Amino acid sequence: MIKKTPLGIHDFKEMITENYYYIDKTLLVQELLRGGSKVTLIPRPRRFGKTVNLSMLKYFFEKTSESHASLFDTLKISHDTESMGRQGNYPVISITLKDVKGPDWEKTQSLLRSIIAVEYKRNMYLLEDTILDTLEKKEFLDIAEKRASESVLKESLKNLTKYLARYHKKRPIVLIDEYDTPIHAGYYHNYYKEIIGFMSGFLGACLKDNENLEFSVMTGILRVAKESIFSGLNNLETCTFLNDAYGDKFGLVQDEVDLILNYYGLDAQKEEVRVWYNGYQSGQYRVYNPWSIIQYIKNHGKLQPYWINTSNNDIIINLVNQADATIKADFEQLLLGESVTKHINENVVFATLLTAADSVWSMLLFSGYLTFNNDRLIEQTRYVDVRIPNAEIMYFFKNIVVNWFKLGARHKDYTDMINALMQGDVEQFKISFEDLVENSLSFFDVDKKEPERIYHAIILGMLVGLSQTHELKSNRESGYGRYDIMLIPKDPQRAGIILEFKKVDHRRGETLATAAQGALGQINVKKYEQELINRGINRIIKIGIAFAGKDVMLASE
Repeated sequence: MIKKTPLGIHDFKEMITENYYYIDKTLLVQELLRGGSKVTLIPRPRRFGKTVNLSMLKYFFEKTSESHASLFDTLKISHDTESMGRQGNYPVISITLKDVKGPDWEKTQSLLRSIIAVEYKRNMYLLEDTILDTLEKKEFLDIAEKRASESVLKESLKNLTKYLARYHKKRPIVLIDEYDTPIHAGYYHNYYKEIIGFMSGFLGACLKDNENLEFSVMTGILRVAKESIFSGLNNLETCTFLNDAYGDKFGLVQDEVDLILNYYGLDAQKEEVRVWYNGYQSGQYRVYNPWSIIQYIKNHGKLQPYWINTSNNDIIINLVNQADATIKADFEQLLLGESVTKHINENVVFATLLTAADSVWSMLLFSGYLTFNNDRLIEQTRYVDVRIPNAEIMYFFKNIVVNWFKLGARHKDYTDMINALMQGDVEQFKISFEDLVENSLSFFDVDKKEPERIYHAIILGMLVGLSQTHELKSNRESGYGRYDIMLIPKDPQRAGIILEFKKVDHRRGETLATAAQGALGQINVKKYEQELINRGINRIIKIGIAFAGKDVMLASE
């Protein structure tokens, strides 16, 4: 009987016993034990196998009345005698916060109470012994029945480790899945201060200098860098995409994808699958998005942007929409399939997401919307070359740009501008471009401080709007230098187009007219048209575009 695809199945035992296809990640146990860290935080994007892996760890380590050793009989970890010697030997505390994302602090606090109450109820047998004194029993019941005060709730995880260690004469293992989901919700819904305050006490009490803790594994998307959460936690090892540790344990490596595609008879589209869903650098490994692979199989080989459509992307969309001109310019390079060099901070500070460029790029990288190459240190600062990992994420970013031009008059202006450019109608292009700039100012430059955003957004729109019919090249310099775009038609009967953008330098006495002519002159002096001629394109349109704030002027030939 062919195995079922494990779409939405997060319980390891169910996956093994109910004939689901399981991609064997059990050597995570071996790597974890050999690593020896007291607290391990493994941030990965959503839907990258974190919940299933923590469920597997729970079934591996937990001491229960019913042995779970047989679940691992045919899996890779069964060949590691040393690791198997620790199977089923520990009390385990296991909670997942992946659904704790209320619209306000009151709702989120209620969800947290419920999650913690479930774990306390799972250990109600502790009340039947004499190991708890009267006050401890009262607090235990208050937590289990969801009536404990916030201060008691903050200590609940630490106290449960104490009770379990006392009863079992063995320190427990603590597994916390998606620890930062409530923090993301708090940032988005404006109760960040409250959730940070709670999580600092809740996690800090349990993980910092806790003599009753064997070890802990946490997963999430980010290492949240609010000082108070992990302050003083010197025993924390954080293993992001940038680290080699656990690089092949989250996400699917090529051999795993080949096996699963062959198993379901979908290997004929192997190259298309690679283009759509591969591309994430994870330490020394290149991995696929597992959710998209499972969905692709479930949908009988239909290529679609599955991962992007699984969650609310509002935080990411807001970051891109509100990005400054420099970030928008960098996105032009990314949409061309190129990479840009960025400083990456593994400790993401939510408070600076809209003001610090490194926070924006770090958020996009660790959330799975970008990937990286060439990780290196330059004068004690970490730099990587970030890029869009695959066609699925390219689809997402292109849709953001398209949606910019679907509001009000901007949509018509944008469509008119693209059509005029395609038809080689330079005069209509000038009119549409100027209208688009005027009508877009309030959207792209709300504060009126960075009008360059408009031009970068329009360039992004060109890249997206013409990518089906043209090969696009972009080559820019910072400051007051050039910014040229070459549109190379895939049909050589169409016109090739060269656009040169120039910001007016008033310090040098430039005007809009002289800057526009200067941009046009640069196209001719540097013979940008030669590449088009070499490709057999005889009709060439040259346009110089000068801008100063919201004012713009074009010159052409």
